[in-house]
Amino acid sequence: MKSVFKLLLSVTIIIVLNQAAAAQRTVTTPKPAATDNARAVYGQVEGKIYTNNVIGLRIEIPKEMEFDEPSFVDVALVPTQIPGSMFAGQTLTIKTLFYARVVPVSFICTATKLAPSLAKKTGEEILNDRLFRKPNGPMAKVETLGGNVFAYVDGKTRFNENRSYAIVRKGYYLSIVFMYNEKGDLDALREYLADADFDWTGK
Repeated sequence: MKSVFKLLLSVTIIIVLNQAAAAQRTVTTPKPAATDNARAVYGQVEGKIYTNNVIGLRIEIPKEMEFDEPSFVDVALVPTQIPGSMFAGQTLTIKTLFYARVVPVSFICTATKLAPSLAKKTGEEILNDRLFRKPNGPMAKVETLGGNVFAYVDGKTRFNENRSYAIVRKGYYLSIVFMYNEKGDLDALREYLADADFDWTGK
């Protein structure tokens, strides 16, 4: 199961990066977070409800889906000097908050802490950055779900269709990736995203 998770996480990161050129980045896997305080940003799950006090997120996971607890393992993305990128020279630490799946559908959410100077950027600005978007790639679109504005890009692999949503909350860039084969599955997942509370206060 862990090998399947690692494979899907790798696929998700590739989707999030929108197939950025390999020469523009180096990926490493740091050690797991060491303290309970450091782990708080990963959130927790009770039943089929995921909550995150640090980011302010509460979302219901579809009851049909199997759910993996946070692994507390990060992936570090180290971009080289990419001309025109807001992330040039920075190290981005990607944290997997949750991963849920029921064949052939999966739903994965990651969070990346932004530098203070980038904390007010929008998901659209991030997805359109030169780190994430190929020179001739499509521009991100926007969609309002449940009162929140998400940027998104659609893609396809040998195995499935995918949609990558992006939103910024409390200085974190959240990437929410749906992988599916049927449009009806995408629409069902969009409904769960529309019902999510991205301003959750813990009450």
